[in-house]
Amino acid sequence: MNNASYLKMERQGVESASTDSIADFSTSKELYKCYEDRDLRRSSIWQACGPLVPVIVVLLAVSNVFLLMTDHLAGTKSAQVILGQNSNYYGSPQFVMTEFNHDWTNLVGEEREGYRYKDEEWDSFFPHGGGAVALSSAFVDRYGVPRNAAPTPEDPSKGIYMIAGYHQMHCLSIVRDALYWLNGTLAKWPDNNGFMWDHVLHCVEAVRQGLTCNMDPTLINLNETWPGIPNGQKHECRNLDAMRKFADANWHELPTPGGA
Repeated sequence: MNNASYLKMERQGVESASTDSIADFSTSKELYKCYEDRDLRRSSIWQACGPLVPVIVVLLAVSNVFLLMTDHLAGTKSAQVILGQNSNYYGSPQFVMTEFNHDWTNLVGEEREGYRYKDEEWDSFFPHGGGAVALSSAFVDRYGVPRNAAPTPEDPSKGIYMIAGYHQMHCLSIVRDALYWLNGTLAKWPDNNGFMWDHVLHCVEAVRQGLTCNMDPTLINLNETWPGIPNGQKHECRNLDAMRKFADANWHELPTPGGA
């Protein structure tokens, strides 16, 4: 190849390279313009939305605080519910399956002088103190119990409480006594203050409230033999043994009426 041919090819190569460079440069300008337009849009969006960022941050912070407060209140409410209907302060299991049996005939025939139907069940039911207990402030705080209870004389930091179920059973025993008193088979009213009809009415209402609060959802499989309620069906009941142990372990005399 002579020098003239080589120079011609070299010029063609330079021209080709120059043309490619111009094309690249044209393309790069277009790309630059695209980037410039994109950055401009971003800047416009930031200028429009930037002032809202502090507001959004504050709203998020407030919403988080609100959620925390809601969770706290829900936890407090749950503790109160647990203490009432699902209380586990006396141990576990909270509920046990208990067999129910019903007597229907010749019940009066079982009674005799000095004995009333099912006396043995009533005589053995109540714990020491009749269900009244003394509880420390730590226990009260743990289970969300109201703090405005009468203090114990020996330790003002403890309060005297009554387990509601034992109060309701006490009231049912008053209604039972009233039945025997009114039919003339109870020789002496057990309360030294004498028979008080208001007390009986109070007790009927207390039992009604207790039963409606703890309505037994068990479905009784009725049969065609009178009275239609079979014996032996099991019900889900409070663990009375555990509750009795708790009552005996923490028992206290009832507060003196009037604080005297």
